[in-house]
Amino acid sequence: MHNPPGQMLHQTESLARLVRDGRTEECQYGEFIRDNIFGVVTNTFPLFVARVGDKKLNQLLDGFLLKHCAMEPEFHHIATEFVQYVQQCPMAEALSTSIIEYEWTAFSAEIDCDVVMPARDWSDDILTSGEHYRILLNPTARLLELPFEVSSHSITPTENHKSNYYAVFRHAQHHVVSQKLRPIDVALVQMIQSLPYASLLELKLQTDAQLADFNLANWIQHFTHLGLLHIEALGE
Repeated sequence: MHNPPGQMLHQTESLARLVRDGRTEECQYGEFIRDNIFGVVTNTFPLFVARVGDKKLNQLLDGFLLKHCAMEPEFHHIATEFVQYVQQCPMAEALSTSIIEYEWTAFSAEIDCDVVMPARDWSDDILTSGEHYRILLNPTARLLELPFEVSSHSITPTENHKSNYYAVFRHAQHHVVSQKLRPIDVALVQMIQSLPYASLLELKLQTDAQLADFNLANWIQHFTHLGLLHIEALGE
């Protein structure tokens, strides 16, 4: 959650400070702490909460409070440490763990401090003058392999644990996007990651050598429009 409610944020920071300072006699892990941790988890990880149900969620919260007290006052540290607890908790099933890891990735993209530049208008001149441009990956982007498909407000587990590939990133309008990718998209994104200083011309030459009849211009235009990629003139 990029902008948690002010009261929740204040209370969360207060309770974490008590735990961090060892002043548990002032709170005794009572309802004050539990309600605030509950607020952080339900607002940051709604898909995970829907998956595990009330009973399992209460068990996880109780275990977190007893065994994994948050050591940092910030809202996002509470969320991160809860994810770490779930990853190590025997009662958390694999799918639920994958869901909360996905939501944590989206949350991290939302609060990432990197500046995302607006998309540059595409023109055919960019490709014909490829030696003067390079393609950059959105700095908030993370590539994920997930055992489920993601829609706007829900997830659908895939049969036989089939993998689904996604890029999770924040675009220039400050919205977090979970963009499904094909294996070829993943390969090209990883190529861009491995060649951060290569010109568009160099990227095209490598693509032409490995992917016959692939329209790189259309691919770049599509993912630039989505905000996953950014075209930059060399020397900017």
